[in-house]
Amino acid sequence: MEPFFDDTVERWARRTPTPRTVNTNLDALTVLDQAPSLDPSGMIFHMSRCGSTLATRLLQQVPGCVVVSEAASINSVLQADAAIMDDETRARLLRLLIRALGRRRFGDERHFVLKLTSWNVCQLDVFRRAFPATPLVWLQREPADVIASLLARPPEWRTDKPVGHAATLESAEFYVRAVARLLQAACGAFPGTMSTVDYSALPEAVWTTIAPLFGWAPSSDDIALMVAQARYYSKDVDRRLFERPPELATASSRSIAGLGAEALDPLYRELRRREISKPDPR
Repeated sequence: MEPFFDDTVERWARRTPTPRTVNTNLDALTVLDQAPSLDPSGMIFHMSRCGSTLATRLLQQVPGCVVVSEAASINSVLQADAAIMDDETRARLLRLLIRALGRRRFGDERHFVLKLTSWNVCQLDVFRRAFPATPLVWLQREPADVIASLLARPPEWRTDKPVGHAATLESAEFYVRAVARLLQAACGAFPGTMSTVDYSALPEAVWTTIAPLFGWAPSSDDIALMVAQARYYSKDVDRRLFERPPELATASSRSIAGLGAEALDPLYRELRRREISKPDPR
C-alpha cells in the first residue's frame, strides 16, 4: 500500500497504457452520496515531520479500516476562490467529497480515518462544520526537531530551495513562521474538540490512544500487524527496514533551528496540555 492517497491514484493510472479520465460536475457527488459510505471515524491534523504518515500506515494494517492520506482533491476544495464558494457551500462540498472517499469498497469496512495535509488545520472550522461530531487528533513534535528536519530535507512545497541546501537563519525563519501558523491554528481549537498526541508517544499511541478515540479497540491481531509495520519506513512503498538516521542536520543547523523554535515552544507546551491520557492499565 502507498503512504499517500494520490500515490495510489497514480499507480492505478499506470495500470493501463491510456488511463481513462471522466470529468463530471459537482452534482455527481450528491448522486454518489446515496451509495453506502462512511463518515470519518476520526481525522488527523499535524504540524509536519511528526509521525503522521507512520500513524496512518499503521492504521492501514487494520482489516476493515479505510485510510485516506492527504488527498489533493480536499485541498482543491479548501483553496477554491471565496468569491465563488461561500463557507456553507464549501463545508457541504467538503462533506460530500470526504464521504465519497469513504465509500465502502467491499462491504466489510467499519472505520474510516482521514489524514489531512499539514496546512489544513488552518481550515479547521470548515472541517468541523462538515463533520461536527468527528473526533480530531493533533499530532505534533518538538518544534526544534521539526524545523531541523525541514532544514535538512526541504519539503516539496518549498520549491525555491533544493534538497540539501545549506541551513541559514533566513531558512529557519521561514519554517518558524510556517510552523507557528499551524500551531496557532491548533491552539485556536476550542479545548476538548481536538486532542493532542506527541511524536514521543509513537508508535504505541496509535493503538493505545488514537484508535480508541476513533471508536474502536484494536484486537491483539490488529496490534501485531501494526507492530510489524512499524519496523519499516513509513513513506516507502517498498518494505525497507527503518534505521534511525544520524542527526537530522549539522550542529549549526540544529542551533539555528533551536533559536527559531524558542518562539514556538509556548504554543507547543500549550498543546501538550491537551494530550490524550493513556488508559489506566488497572
